[in-house]
Amino acid sequence: LEQTRRQGYNMSIRPGEGPMSTIEDLAGLQELELELDRIRARLLEIQALYAEPETLLQERAHVEDLSAQLVELRRRLRDLADENANVRTKRDAGQKRLYGGTVTNPRELSGLEAEAEALGRRLAQLEDQQLTLMLEIDSTSQSYAEAATKAKALEEDHALLTARLREEQA
Repeated sequence: LEQTRRQGYNMSIRPGEGPMSTIEDLAGLQELELELDRIRARLLEIQALYAEPETLLQERAHVEDLSAQLVELRRRLRDLADENANVRTKRDAGQKRLYGGTVTNPRELSGLEAEAEALGRRLAQLEDQQLTLMLEIDSTSQSYAEAATKAKALEEDHALLTARLREEQA
């Protein structure tokens, strides 16, 4: 001890200095590093939460599928309506010839009657198909509305979460 004093080293311990102070400083530094690690981990969690949840993505895909189905069903309904109009026009023209008195040949008359009956059956089939499609469109429209409402609610929830996360991140 005497020798270290002669060499110019001051061995007296003052408050906040000495070996205990170094240990306390290291412990404090370690605490700061741990806190920094926790903050970094939370920031990574926040960044992961910014991504849209899988349920929202699935619901959007479901809405898009239903929308595409509705487009296709409506196209098919238009096609059936066009076909219905064509068959009806053809049947009406045949009946006009049949009952107009211009055709006198019995064979041609029976052919026109058979054609009118066949066209009538085809009209009934087309109308049944149209009704079935209308019911399917109605059901799909309801499903679409429900899915769109659910997707909107999920988007609003995600927007709220994102806003809270921005506040926390700041």
